[in-house]
Amino acid sequence: MFVSTDNGTAWSGVDLGLVNKMVGSLTVAGPVVYAGVGDGVMTSIDGGYHWTDIGAGLTNSNIVTILPGDGRLAVGSKVGGVFLSSDGGSSWSHQNAGMTSAVITSLVRNGTAVFAGTGSGVYARDDGDSSWIRRSSGLPGSAVNTVQLFGSTLYAGPGGSGVFISTNNGAVWTYGSGSTWDLAGTIVHAFGEGRGSVLAGTGGKGVLTSSNNGKSWAQFNYGLIPTDVYSFARRESLLFAGTNDGLYVIADTSEQWQSSNAGFGGEAALSLAVVGHTLIAGTGRGGVLLSNDNGLTWKSANDGLVVGTVQTLALDGTFVYAGTNGGGVCRRPIAELMRTLGVDEPPSIPQQFRLEQNYPNPFNPTTTIAFTVAGANTGSGSTSIDNRSGSGGSGPGSSWVRLSVYDILGREVAVLVNERKEPGNYTVTFEAGLRAGGVYFYRMQAHTGGTNGATFTDVKRMVLIR
Repeated sequence: MFVSTDNGTAWSGVDLGLVNKMVGSLTVAGPVVYAGVGDGVMTSIDGGYHWTDIGAGLTNSNIVTILPGDGRLAVGSKVGGVFLSSDGGSSWSHQNAGMTSAVITSLVRNGTAVFAGTGSGVYARDDGDSSWIRRSSGLPGSAVNTVQLFGSTLYAGPGGSGVFISTNNGAVWTYGSGSTWDLAGTIVHAFGEGRGSVLAGTGGKGVLTSSNNGKSWAQFNYGLIPTDVYSFARRESLLFAGTNDGLYVIADTSEQWQSSNAGFGGEAALSLAVVGHTLIAGTGRGGVLLSNDNGLTWKSANDGLVVGTVQTLALDGTFVYAGTNGGGVCRRPIAELMRTLGVDEPPSIPQQFRLEQNYPNPFNPTTTIAFTVAGANTGSGSTSIDNRSGSGGSGPGSSWVRLSVYDILGREVAVLVNERKEPGNYTVTFEAGLRAGGVYFYRMQAHTGGTNGATFTDVKRMVLIR
């Protein structure tokens, strides 16, 4: 945007406050100037020197990452930066102050802070901050393909430079040099967790695995024919990898990946999500696919979805969100999606709270804990929930869940979960960090609420080896 007050003899630049500098159209209505700026519209009432964002639309946006939470929805676009909606996606606002790139590749939350992988490094923004702050010290180059958080460690894949990790919220990044595999020139598309390790999905080198928080990496490709891996998901004892040739799956008891592509149509599995016992896949051209049998067969779920490329999926307990290439963000109620497709009629509501034994056990330094949240009972009558006290009637609902870790002296050393959870199966990772080896205990408490809300408590033992 440039402005001239002398019939074009001299021009001065105007800062619209956007990282994407493209202005596609200008319209004047009385004293108001309207500018079309890629993903939204801005207005000026002083001849173009100062501008106000009047709401961004995501109809034609290339959305690659979605981050729900706290009643808000943040998305990252490859052409317009970060957008935020507080009304379920009806309206959007730009959130790009402080950034120098409109290319967003990933968004991840750590407490109240959000981290963004961008075309110019990693940025962080905490609640209450007015702008993003660059957190890229130690990262090579500028572009970052993906950022993810496991435990207290941030993982980043900058360009084709392998994996970098940070244990201080991105203040300093260090290189995961690799021991049995050289990461030089490695492009990382995605990070995941499985089998007690951190996983990296790469471009051209399949799956890499690290059991020491990203300090060294090894190949994990037996049976995996495709070499481009874009996404991961875990359901109970099965680990799924989305590749350029569909979906692959491996069980905890196996060392070989198996193809899981019946009905997948040879599509690339760009994104994966799990709700209950249903696996959801976003594909390269075929939209959204669902499987209720661990990927053996698939059903299309594309009613209302006008774009076939689904690059990211996210869940908030009520909706499934799909980020598309050219169609913005689409959402659909999870329960309605299941009923309409006959995948789950009605949606399966767990009838018992459960706390599983951690895996692996013994462990060093990370382990995964699985737990189940049952449907809450708030009425009268006998309950089918496996609770230690209380009674109730029928009717699913959320429960307040707290999962904590204690040392041998009974001191609480970590709180892994402390929030309301919908009925379903969950996993969480415990990272021991620098804690001493020995016996630890983890306890799950769940309270369903209501007049006669059921309370569940269970404790299990785990061993940290140093």
